[in-house]
Amino acid sequence: MRLDQTHSEPTALPLERGVSLRERIYLDLRDRLQKGQIADSDRLVDVEIARSYGVSRMPAREALMQLVSEGFLTGTSRGFTLPRLAPRDIRNIYEVRLLVEPYAAGCVATNASEAGLKATGEALQQLEQTLGLDDAVAFMQAHQAFRYSWLDMLENERLAEAITRFAHHVQYVRIITLRDRPSRAIAMRLATELTAGLRSRDAMRATSAVRDNLIAAQQSFLDAIALDAFEAKEEAR
Repeated sequence: MRLDQTHSEPTALPLERGVSLRERIYLDLRDRLQKGQIADSDRLVDVEIARSYGVSRMPAREALMQLVSEGFLTGTSRGFTLPRLAPRDIRNIYEVRLLVEPYAAGCVATNASEAGLKATGEALQQLEQTLGLDDAVAFMQAHQAFRYSWLDMLENERLAEAITRFAHHVQYVRIITLRDRPSRAIAMRLATELTAGLRSRDAMRATSAVRDNLIAAQQSFLDAIALDAFEAKEEAR
């Protein structure tokens, strides 16, 4: 399963004092992963990554291994790919997300700043524009930016970091679900509802919007893989 998209190719990294090549490659690859610029069918090979950045193999491999240790990638005998999680893994991750993300949204609604609300409103407008373009990749990136906009208002930085990491562990899920138009429409509706909850300082409304979005995303993914399995079985007959 692959989401059609235009890939952002890495370029040779300029040297900066106090920043290692490994860290520069790690940060750039992580940014590309978070923006959905690396697809579920892509395979990252350390020697090819090193060549694309104009560096030796070692810092490239170290960066890739750090992404593996943080759950962004998984290692195979032929390179590194997005993690392919089983339905049980997905349920376990979403169980954790359902415990923390709605709570975080309620906290943000209680303490939202005017500057933060403005940023969230602008992110919502961008999300709506990408929905109108019917561009799955652009929508996914805008949805990611929207998430950051409200998480930036969360006072508990460790909680925000944990939420972000768990969300990135299911990047594969995001790619599969947001390729579907109805799923994008649901995500848009719930982002609008969350924004309304934040603006009205309604913690319960914000909490419900995030919870409903997580439940919808999980179900959409499970439906998608069930459909793919059925179609594969039919083709094999």
